[in-house]
Amino acid sequence: MLQSTASIEGLNDDQKQSRPLLAPRNLIMLRLILFYGLRLQELHGLHIDHLLSSNTLFVTPVDGEVNPRKITLQQKDQTLLANYLDVIPKAVKPVRGNEHPLFVAFDFKRQTYRWSYEEDKPKRLTIVAIQKMIREELRRAGIPLGRSAQHMRHTFIVNALRSVVRQKTFKPSSVCIQSSYCCGTKPLPIR
Repeated sequence: MLQSTASIEGLNDDQKQSRPLLAPRNLIMLRLILFYGLRLQELHGLHIDHLLSSNTLFVTPVDGEVNPRKITLQQKDQTLLANYLDVIPKAVKPVRGNEHPLFVAFDFKRQTYRWSYEEDKPKRLTIVAIQKMIREELRRAGIPLGRSAQHMRHTFIVNALRSVVRQKTFKPSSVCIQSSYCCGTKPLPIR
């Protein structure tokens, strides 16, 4: 799926024209879900100010269901995020200190990112638009219908658990998922 996100295969001419602008955004969003376990609502709620440095992202859930946490981005993801921010025209680029969204909506008709005149800041990509993007990327990759961001997050969780199982002990703090139901510090033996 990640390979097909960057390709232009299966796209019409209009989609091919906008692909260089959209592929970096779509790819980093997919990777944040798949490799860092972000929930759809967390991805949607990210502000440019949550990018603490080139390699650290601060995730603050809006619903209080999980604890805020810092995520250290791999070098590849740092580059992808920088590439995405670089393709946004200066006039609509998110600016620090103004609660601008990290992920900006795209206007296919004008072939540029969108500005919200009501809020006087870049237009935040909606949850519905993120879901649609994920469905389209999954379809392009030939992945069966019915998959979603939640399935990708579950893949992250399973991979994180497999990683600690290989270490022969399980400590809730050793898994990157910090939530209200993940507590305790005594390691559990894995058989």
